[in-house]
Amino acid sequence: MNSNKLSLVMALVLGVVLGACGGDDGIDSTMTKAEALALNAADWGYDVCELYGWYGDEECDEFCPLPDPDCQEPPLGLRQPVCRGIGSRSEGWYWGDTDELIKYELCGSMSDPECGAIGSRSEGWYSSGDLIVWDVCHRTARIALLGEACGGSIGYGCYDGLYCQGLPEEGVIGGSGVCLLMGTCETTPDCSVGDNDWYRLMCVGYASCEAGQCAWHCDQENNHGGGTNNQKVDIPDADPAGITSTIDVQGLSACDQDSVSVSVDVRIRHTYVGDLVVGLTDPSGNRVVLWNREGGSQQDLVLSDVLPTGRLAQHGCNGIWTLDVSDLASMDTGTLETWTLNLECR
Repeated sequence: MNSNKLSLVMALVLGVVLGACGGDDGIDSTMTKAEALALNAADWGYDVCELYGWYGDEECDEFCPLPDPDCQEPPLGLRQPVCRGIGSRSEGWYWGDTDELIKYELCGSMSDPECGAIGSRSEGWYSSGDLIVWDVCHRTARIALLGEACGGSIGYGCYDGLYCQGLPEEGVIGGSGVCLLMGTCETTPDCSVGDNDWYRLMCVGYASCEAGQCAWHCDQENNHGGGTNNQKVDIPDADPAGITSTIDVQGLSACDQDSVSVSVDVRIRHTYVGDLVVGLTDPSGNRVVLWNREGGSQQDLVLSDVLPTGRLAQHGCNGIWTLDVSDLASMDTGTLETWTLNLECR
């Protein structure tokens, strides 16, 4: 026996001796339930629960050597309807614990009562699909609902779609948990790329389907990046220098030109798109042309999900990406409205 246990036992024995010798108030109740839990019942020497009045104190103390009345639940079936008087004028449903009549019915050929419509206004006892009586019956059926106590130590399991959070570690006495919503998990190919079999586990609700914990997903690192710049910039007429707009990309997984997919969306309001040249430059200074004086007299340039041709992101994706727009002819003018950069490392 270790020193802590020995001290607790000695304190208990001393309290009993002082009580027997006529101390002021009998036994000094200095031992707490937590301290009692730290000892095995065999180490107590006396029934501490009896000495301290823990039996029947409206708290279930399963560590007590004798059954605590506070832990006793009505046996399953005691409060449920029972078909009695079969074949007689008294045939019908009666409460199993009081023999009180619920209703007369020819129930001999009907199925055993089950607690149905749990958690709703229609909760009650049903037989062969028909209602016998409305009753809050899920506790009698040893079922716990959202927010109710659960666990093997108290004999209650959670209802469908719930899990018991906070169960004690194996070997701990008297523990229980609380029923919480079970998360729904599904695998979706939202991060599958090319021929890679990557899947992200999506967790919805308070927990995933694995013991209340959200499990790993395919890409432990961030493999999606980019951004949008909505700052409008007027494009000077007939000026090769044009204008630039930037997007700063940070925190993207390490990737290079062989493992990155780049796409661009651009919206430019202009009266003659044949005047325009649009380019994209990556953080390392490599530039590709997205639009080169095409479209003639068409008005307004909209590029959607354009995949640039050329060598981009040779030294990674993080850093400043620059869109440049220039107008190489006079008379017509316009404005860069917005642009979006989409990066995905494979």
